[in-house]
Amino acid sequence: MRIKLFILFVFVSIQSVWSQSISGIIKNTKGEPLPFASLWVSNLNRGTLANENGEFLMNLGTGEHEITFRFLGHVPHLEKVVFQKDSKDKKFEIRLIEQSISLKEVQVGALKEDPAILMMRRMIAMAPFHLQEIRNYTAKAYIKGTGKVNSISPLMNKLIGKKMEKESGIKAGSTYVLEAINVLEYNKPNQLKERVISNRNNLPAQLKAQDSPNLRIAQTNFYRSKVWGSLISPLSSNAFSYYNFAYLGSFKLGEQTISKIQIRPKMISDDLLSGTMNIVEDTWSIYSLDLLIKTNNTSNHMYEQCANFNGVWMPVQYEVSLAINMMGIDASFKYITQIKQYNIHIDPKFLVKPQIIDERVQKGLAKEIDQEKIKNSNQASNSFSQEITRKKLRKALQQISKEEKQKVTSEKKLTYQNEYDFEIDSLASKKSEDYWEKEREVPLVESEIKGYKEADSIYAAGAKKRLEDSVRNLPKFKFYHLWTGKTYDYQKKQIGNKIHLDGIGIYYSALDGLYLTNKLEFLHANSRQNFVNISGDLRYSTGLNRFNYSIDFQKSYDGSRQYIRFRFGDEIQQKNTESIISEKIASLYALFHNQNIVKFYENQFVNLTYRYRLNSKFLFSTILEYRQRNDLVNTKSKGIFNLDGKEFESNDPLNLEMGPTKIWNDQQLFYQFGIKYQPFSIWRRFNQYSYLGDQNKLVAELKYKQAQLDNSFSSIEFSIKQKINLERFGEFSYFLGVNTFIKKPSNFLDFKHYSGNEILFIGKNSSNFLALPYYLMSTAGNSIWGNIEYHPRKLLLNRIPALYMYGIRESLKFNFIRNENSPKSKLYQELSYGFDGVLGGFGIDIVKPFGDWIPQDYKVRIRVPL
Repeated sequence: MRIKLFILFVFVSIQSVWSQSISGIIKNTKGEPLPFASLWVSNLNRGTLANENGEFLMNLGTGEHEITFRFLGHVPHLEKVVFQKDSKDKKFEIRLIEQSISLKEVQVGALKEDPAILMMRRMIAMAPFHLQEIRNYTAKAYIKGTGKVNSISPLMNKLIGKKMEKESGIKAGSTYVLEAINVLEYNKPNQLKERVISNRNNLPAQLKAQDSPNLRIAQTNFYRSKVWGSLISPLSSNAFSYYNFAYLGSFKLGEQTISKIQIRPKMISDDLLSGTMNIVEDTWSIYSLDLLIKTNNTSNHMYEQCANFNGVWMPVQYEVSLAINMMGIDASFKYITQIKQYNIHIDPKFLVKPQIIDERVQKGLAKEIDQEKIKNSNQASNSFSQEITRKKLRKALQQISKEEKQKVTSEKKLTYQNEYDFEIDSLASKKSEDYWEKEREVPLVESEIKGYKEADSIYAAGAKKRLEDSVRNLPKFKFYHLWTGKTYDYQKKQIGNKIHLDGIGIYYSALDGLYLTNKLEFLHANSRQNFVNISGDLRYSTGLNRFNYSIDFQKSYDGSRQYIRFRFGDEIQQKNTESIISEKIASLYALFHNQNIVKFYENQFVNLTYRYRLNSKFLFSTILEYRQRNDLVNTKSKGIFNLDGKEFESNDPLNLEMGPTKIWNDQQLFYQFGIKYQPFSIWRRFNQYSYLGDQNKLVAELKYKQAQLDNSFSSIEFSIKQKINLERFGEFSYFLGVNTFIKKPSNFLDFKHYSGNEILFIGKNSSNFLALPYYLMSTAGNSIWGNIEYHPRKLLLNRIPALYMYGIRESLKFNFIRNENSPKSKLYQELSYGFDGVLGGFGIDIVKPFGDWIPQDYKVRIRVPL
């Protein structure tokens, strides 16, 4: 053992002697430090960053090295360094010259337009090419995040300052640092794996005791149409609908020309960027980005720098700066990433970069090129070596993508739109300081060094207490939890057991008077998608003087593609199953306004539900239920407070077809079969968790219902809904439903009901009817109903920049119903105007209903963040 230790010591000593380093500072010509400037050593295929003071340190070892120093907007500087075995470390003071942009007047043929237009057309056309040109790559990245609460106003300090410091340990004026070394692995077409092999931070002990925040390299790719999920990229296929582009000039980088393009949004919007993009001509790649996003309370600055690897320009540095000024709190956050040790394999079909012509200028040549058909991927690849139009380039890329998908399908593999797996090595937080000094190579500033020392000493001192607290804080049952409610969470990474007690809910209705509810739920999760859930509901009515209950067993398996549910019990249920009203809201109306907006009946049932997702397009479902339904009558005539001086209505709601409704006690065997078709939905995956994306682009659903024994009936219902992106004009959505009874129902419970509304307050995302009485238009006849909703980017209020930045968003809606059996007007319509974003989550809708059986007065609905 001693011999092994001695050999290891000698080896480490030799390595330290041979690992010669360079250090110094990077400045501009004025002598000002350039924070987070980058260094790249081409022969070692790795790089590092300077710190915020422009200081750098990098271990190189023996040999001849070529080091490129870069900073956005400055000319790259090349420095050659030679280290012999006995060479000493070297220090430098690097001065980077500001990039000189030459502005030249460019005209494209007879088209007198800004040259940026042609350049961006080619960039946009090439974006899908760049998304496909890499077969696979691996890389390592150093990531660093720093955050600081700069100041808190005296008022906010009194309200939350002490609580924030006590619960999270965050103090105003302190700088918090998080660092990580991540390894990336990408495989075509869309598989990205990211593994954290080392991380550390100086967070307070309260946060360190939990799962520490982990820095990751988000899938930041401006060649995609959307960045970070919602931001519209300047290289999206519809970018000209959102952005104006202007040519600012160009400069030479070796033999390549880099052009600078200004990006300006055509409107104020929180999903659009402004700034500049430097692009590499001929290959039409991103050289660098400098972009800004501003909202009412935040300012987000993004930088990206790319470098050339075998003809492919890959990101080597990201920087994101976020400034927040909200409710008296001023905070800032900076996130930097240096990617190194790239190992890239280019797809052989994409070795040659297409030379795109402008079809508006070279019309004859473009027509001739477009006439040549592309029948397979080989022809598509060969077309890249010739002059090509944007149209033909798009078809060639589609053909290659199509054949790749067919290959995956033939291998019977599940295809995903994108796959992203993120994991943290079990030893990531246990790496030594020596390891960090070698891997980081970004000198810490004095405040960061001090912060780490303080945090480590405080954390070590509190280790015993945290252990005691962790044992003491394990979830334990207390008798009073039956009243207050409690969640006993024994899961780790969402795997394991969880028990939830609702606590006793106290409500009031005309049917029950006071009634009490409670629920016990047990969840066992084998994974994020496979679980077993068992729950029980208990309800006691003081007016009816009896208990009601239900037992519910649910199982999701096969990666959530199959789902089975078994329920039985004796429940008090609402008569309109399309408008399940909150018990809290219904109780308030009953207590204070003597309005029993909810009508009830009793259902003794046994229910079996099964769903099977065949693929991303088709979902099959079936329901089988035996039920015995009983009518109920009110036990109370007034609310406790009786503010309106009136009595409750009957538990039998009014209906246009039946007048006063009455349900008959019956027994039924009910069956429902459904098919849902989503032609544009696709599978996505995150950390082995599969889920559907683009589910709302178009959804068609068909349901067949049939009941036998008492009061039998059968019906077919078809519905279709869709959300359509109108680009800079906003978003449009519609829903259309058709129901026909093959055998008409005689029991009001089996009528076709609608999602009505008669109350002032509604949910934030409710798209139901806003002024339709809950039961009035329920029908036993054929019916058609629907709604249209339009969310414009700009309408009235949000044309005012201050209101848009505040968060005001407007909408227009139109809802309608047509029933064949309604004795009065067969058509109900309502038109509404609304806006959201008041105080962060509230909204207002102004509704105008039309119909000869309902007061056509304007009605106001207030959206609340429920």
